[in-house]
Amino acid sequence: MAFEPDQYSAAEVLPLFRTRADLHRWSAAHAFGRQASEGLQLLQGAAELGDPAAVIAPAQTAIASLCRILLRADDSSGIIGDVVRGLLKLHARSCTQAPPTPAKLVQWMIRFQFLDDQEFFEIDPVDYAVGSSGGGRWPLLGQPAGRAQAGGGTCRASDGV
Repeated sequence: MAFEPDQYSAAEVLPLFRTRADLHRWSAAHAFGRQASEGLQLLQGAAELGDPAAVIAPAQTAIASLCRILLRADDSSGIIGDVVRGLLKLHARSCTQAPPTPAKLVQWMIRFQFLDDQEFFEIDPVDYAVGSSGGGRWPLLGQPAGRAQAGGGTCRASDGV
């Protein structure tokens, strides 16, 4: 699906991530997954060719919607889960390119990981470090990634702790 920057609007993309259909049948869930995949492609195009900040809120909404849908869908093919993983990657990338306010990002991360009714996906805070691959700086704290250890050392996620 080709992306046209002037054709993108969250109001047109978000319905691709919603359904009232009965998704307990594999065929219906798979068809919905293909539809959601088209929505992911549109959001990815908007982030690449437009403003990544404009994709953050719609990605959060789409992630929440799909996680609720997964609770009642036969996603044995994994297509819906793959779309959620793609949205989570897109969200992290967009947040590093156009960081939202730290309080809003932290609030979303905590709600998604610990308070929502999903237990399928985990987010890695290191993915949100500006500069990518854990060597950058946290947009959240303004400090290098890691925490102080007893003895003055630093413990990083890559240390396997």
